[in-house]
Amino acid sequence: MCKSDNFKYFLGIILFIFGINITAASVDIGDWSRLAKEAEILEDTSSAEDIYLRAIEYHSSNAKQFLRAYMRLLNVYKKTGQSKKIVAVTDFLKSTYPDSSFDVNDEIKLANILIKYGESEKGYELKESIIARDVGPENIKAYIDASKSLIKHYGESDKTSEYFKKVNSIPQGMQDENDRYKIALLQLSNGDHDVGIANLEQIISLYPDSIQARKSVFVLAKYYRNEKQYDRAINYYNKYMSNYPEQEFFVQKSMQGILDCLISLGDVNLAEKTANSLADLVNGIADPRSVFDASENLFVKGQYQLANSTFLFGLSAANKFINNSHSEYERNLTRLHMIRSAYSLGKMEIANDASQAAIADLVAYMATPVNVTEKSDYLYSQILLWAAKIANDFEDYSKSRGFLEIFLHRYPDHKDTDYAKFQLVRIMMRRWEIDNIRITDISNRTHVHNKNLAFILQSGVLDTVKNLIQTINVVEFKKEAAQWTEYLQ
Repeated sequence: MCKSDNFKYFLGIILFIFGINITAASVDIGDWSRLAKEAEILEDTSSAEDIYLRAIEYHSSNAKQFLRAYMRLLNVYKKTGQSKKIVAVTDFLKSTYPDSSFDVNDEIKLANILIKYGESEKGYELKESIIARDVGPENIKAYIDASKSLIKHYGESDKTSEYFKKVNSIPQGMQDENDRYKIALLQLSNGDHDVGIANLEQIISLYPDSIQARKSVFVLAKYYRNEKQYDRAINYYNKYMSNYPEQEFFVQKSMQGILDCLISLGDVNLAEKTANSLADLVNGIADPRSVFDASENLFVKGQYQLANSTFLFGLSAANKFINNSHSEYERNLTRLHMIRSAYSLGKMEIANDASQAAIADLVAYMATPVNVTEKSDYLYSQILLWAAKIANDFEDYSKSRGFLEIFLHRYPDHKDTDYAKFQLVRIMMRRWEIDNIRITDISNRTHVHNKNLAFILQSGVLDTVKNLIQTINVVEFKKEAAQWTEYLQ
């Protein structure tokens, strides 16, 4: 059976088993991704599935396109809990590909798909086959990426040492600055610090105008800061600011790094001057997010007065930026930083005002789903969680519950979904006036008023709570939430 017939057979099985209706119309190469994404946003998963399958058929001879469509299709199946379809697709992929039309980058993409969707053994086997070949200019990037993935997967083992030796044996004459940068990071993260540092310093020397040189300076600054070699860290942060002044965000990060180093060295007076310079810098370029980060860092280190003054500098710059910015995303990213910092410093009214302003933008955003982007969607997921947290602290439990329910409806497969469910259980328990029970002393049943207990049992709230708890996967959340209902048994 040829590849085309094999695909048609697989497609026929999917259509027959799952009842999908596909027309004969082809999908334009420029449209299928956008149309399917819009269908996903509108929660029309059937249409999204239909478009992805037609795209796979239309691009059956273009590995890059059909692998992209497969990845998106599998993501739809994962979100909607269609495990049988995931197995059907991955079984087909691992038994059919790679074929002669694949280049080494297509093989890496296929391996990543298999690893992500339950066929990790086959995926890592494919990556091992890539690094079993002789390395050359045509496959060096895939070779490095496969090695990095395998080293992370196997952890401390003989195999890891073998992969690491292979990466280190790649001739430098074959490496460009990006290859050398990736290898240096791999060396730093796997204990070969001296060689990694030497490679980063070579990049800075040989390719001073490259993106990799800029990144190398910042990586070395962070490395020495983490190693508590603060003087060296300060030298690299200063070098970054001197060599790359146009990189405004990371110039701020560099000054923030210097501030942290000075505090760690005990030079509070110089740290205060640095904080003032940082505030002046941010006011000048209207990007206050680093100042908020700096204020939190200062607060954690016990420099409360300096943290407060730094925060107020950032707040002034943030309000100016929000008023003048035409980017909804940038406005609300700034608000998110403001919310987090204000909350950390106990400035609850500021945090609440910022969250309400961001929620107002969220309402407009959700009304225009075509304009949704992945980064905007993630930003608003975090704003919803913070708004729920702040409303809860203000004892506005109805509003907090509303934000959490919107989050769970919109983001059923989010990394913070279990956290949201956990918080919703707490809100539902409080909703019926049993929040006066101390969570740390749940065994003391005398705190429960009989009439409230009777109301909870009669209203069905307990069953709702129990059902919600059963869907929580994080063990710590599940265990604590379940304890809250024990005294109602």
